Amino acid sequence: MSSDRGPIARLEAALPAPPGAWERHDDGSAIQYRLPGADGPWVAAKLTVRPDRLGDAAVRIDRIAGCRQTGTTRHEDAADAIDALTAELHAVLAAADRES
Repeated sequence: MSSDRGPIARLEAALPAPPGAWERHDDGSAIQYRLPGADGPWVAAKLTVRPDRLGDAAVRIDRIAGCRQTGTTRHEDAADAIDALTAELHAVLAAADRES
């Protein structure tokens, strides 16, 4: 059984390095950005980026805060998704700085 790694490989190459305390994990089917939490094994935030195989969009971004799903956005092209992801990564860092 062969798989088409084209869409995920292009995303892996195009997505930014994680800013600040964010960590990036590429698992072959999605790219996750995780912001470690202060207590326990839970992350403070997680953004998962993957090709949108279930819809008509090119890329989807799933958001998690703590252990709660907070939303999904779909983007028509990778450039829009990268812009949205970059803004979200920095916005979460700024909010975490304000809370500390």
